[in-house]
Amino acid sequence: MHTHTQVTGVGPGWVEATSNGGNLRMEAVVTLWAAGVQASPLGKLLGAPLDQRGCVLVDGRLNPPGQPEVFVLGDLAHLEQDGRLIPGVAQPAMQMGDHVAKMIAADLAGKPRPPFRYFDKGDMATIGRMDAVAKVEWPFHAHMSGFLAWISWLTVHIFFLIGFRNRVAVFSAWVWTYFTFTRGARLITGDQRLPGWQDQLDAGPAAHAVRPSDAVSQK
Repeated sequence: MHTHTQVTGVGPGWVEATSNGGNLRMEAVVTLWAAGVQASPLGKLLGAPLDQRGCVLVDGRLNPPGQPEVFVLGDLAHLEQDGRLIPGVAQPAMQMGDHVAKMIAADLAGKPRPPFRYFDKGDMATIGRMDAVAKVEWPFHAHMSGFLAWISWLTVHIFFLIGFRNRVAVFSAWVWTYFTFTRGARLITGDQRLPGWQDQLDAGPAAHAVRPSDAVSQK
């Protein structure tokens, strides 16, 4: 594990990074990227201040600075509350959508806009068949795991879907998947060779022994 390290390049069989002012080149047969993603480029079109991920900095009423007619919600909005960044997941996005509707109604009624306040109800995640974890913050405080958390996860997700038809369709698909042991995920198939990978193999192990200084000079 490398701390205080920033990846600067990924290629067939290697990863380049900077750490404490130095440069590293690490051999890697398999590279898994789990460092998050950039926000939608739509935020840049507003000309508003952005954070490092490209999220739009908004005020307590979900407006970019100087643009009260624009609302930015969900994972595109950078909003801090009590010194912590509100996560870009479904629960805050749903609450932001409801709140924007209330602010538009306040504008039409000639009333001041109420500030947004995120209410954290907890987090849930399924981690396997009949297995999940949950941190409940409302209507009571609890930590759950296993089958009970899995049932709670299913119930919450079905409940918050829009429309009865969607709920029935999703529930039916889940039941079919559960009893037939089929996976909902799909893999991208095709040519499994990475560009440049065969060249790395043909060059032999000696060509892979690249020092950090050599990596910098090559760049």
